Amino acid sequence: MRTIQSYFLLMILFSLAAKARAENPAINGEPLIRPNGSIVFLVQGEFRPSVDSARDSALHTAQEKMRDWLSRQDPAIRRAPSMETIRREMKPHEFTLQEEQILNQQDRMYRMMIEVEMQPKHVRALRESERVTLGLWTLGGILGILAVIAALFFVDEWTKGYLTRWLIAGGLMLFIGLAVLWWWGK
Repeated sequence: MRTIQSYFLLMILFSLAAKARAENPAINGEPLIRPNGSIVFLVQGEFRPSVDSARDSALHTAQEKMRDWLSRQDPAIRRAPSMETIRREMKPHEFTLQEEQILNQQDRMYRMMIEVEMQPKHVRALRESERVTLGLWTLGGILGILAVIAALFFVDEWTKGYLTRWLIAGGLMLFIGLAVLWWWGK
């Protein structure tokens, strides 16, 4: 009888712990995804000599956690929100300021924990910016290929057909090299 009671007590404790984990994100761990689609990051920076530098450390940690989380999405997003975007639009909520005194000195060190909420509009903006960047690189590559082809025709006319085979071979090698670079950079 006692084992059954302890078993049920353990099951209740595990379910409460799981519920608490689902409602609160772990510090510097996986973010919480709310039903409205926003992602909440709870991060803690490193110890710094002033409150402002402790806040900046926490914001940099939040940016790195966002970059890591975004890179694991499908398709991956290689960009992260800028520090200005995090400060201005995501409105970080400061939770605690931990203060410690350095041994045998009057100086103090500070560490801050913050919560940053990334809205779906921020993720969409990052995806859009990545698509625009990819499109511009592709357009630049196509224009570069056309410029090389025009230059090859100019050189061919200038040499009166003497280097035609070499120009064709060089143009094909350049085209293959650019295609490999485009594919590798994608």
